[in-house]
Amino acid sequence: MRKWTRPSALLACAFFAATITGAASAQGEGDRAGVIHARTWFGWIGEEPRLESFEGQAVLLHFFVCEEPKKSNWLGMMRVQREFGDKGLQVLAITPDDAGAVEALLEVFPLPFPVGAGSGMNSGWGMGEYGQVLIDAKGVVFYRAGASNAVWDGKINKVLRNTKRLGARAHLRLTPTGEHPKKLKKALALLGEGQLAKADAALKKITTIGKDEEREAAVALREELNAHVERVMGGIRRELERGEALLARAALKELAEDLKKHPLGEAARGLLAELGADARHLEEVDAAETLAGIVDAFFRRGWEKNEDRWERLMEEHPTTHAALVTRLFWLPRPW
Repeated sequence: MRKWTRPSALLACAFFAATITGAASAQGEGDRAGVIHARTWFGWIGEEPRLESFEGQAVLLHFFVCEEPKKSNWLGMMRVQREFGDKGLQVLAITPDDAGAVEALLEVFPLPFPVGAGSGMNSGWGMGEYGQVLIDAKGVVFYRAGASNAVWDGKINKVLRNTKRLGARAHLRLTPTGEHPKKLKKALALLGEGQLAKADAALKKITTIGKDEEREAAVALREELNAHVERVMGGIRRELERGEALLARAALKELAEDLKKHPLGEAARGLLAELGADARHLEEVDAAETLAGIVDAFFRRGWEKNEDRWERLMEEHPTTHAALVTRLFWLPRPW
């Protein structure tokens, strides 16, 4: 299984500061949420997760350790993701354990949300090994508790009011740090919404008519956008290698559509066409969609009423990642 690690001096400093201040800086309900940081992220496509990356969305931080998976309420978290993921909630699982431990966990537990390894957030946020923090769309802590199953649907529904439902476009969002000239405000807003082609057009215009400072800032942002697109493409390829066909395909289609007439979209369009002609990939997508439907039915009707459907999936698509997940996770556990 592949993982994504991107060193950042700025984030490392923030991480260090959060660690040394410890529980004294723990964010309480009503406080502005603090630093989101992990050394390595699994199951993530897009810019490195920061609080600013989720502006307009609700975030559920799920703190855990890998040693005793039963205490982590993974089945409940899978249900939360499936129930609220398309309604403006972003689940982030966070652990101080290293990338190797998380990689081993994910070989058994097919978690459908990003997992951050090597994080000091448990300490910085005043959490023990297990806990949950619910953050509203304005970046304010709405609720927190020291348990893996503390946040119930009613709490989530409250923070989902007025959130942005970005869908796959969330993978395209870019939220540059630092100060920028006021003339770049529109372009920055477009980047934050994942509208990359429109943002680049706005930046390109500034490079021709703006003042020196504005032109320089616009050129720098266009370079950052270029790197961002490459990063998104890298994340898509990693998720394809992990077998996460639906996640990767959704992000790829969104990227190719946004940049459909833009040179930056050439790689996305090429990969999408390549996958469209790949019978193996199309079978992976078909099997993954079938599995997603069965899992949805499982949360509505239970395990026994879906056992035959899981077995039939393995018979029809025996070599797919969906069949492997079914064999290793779903069928051995008579939930």
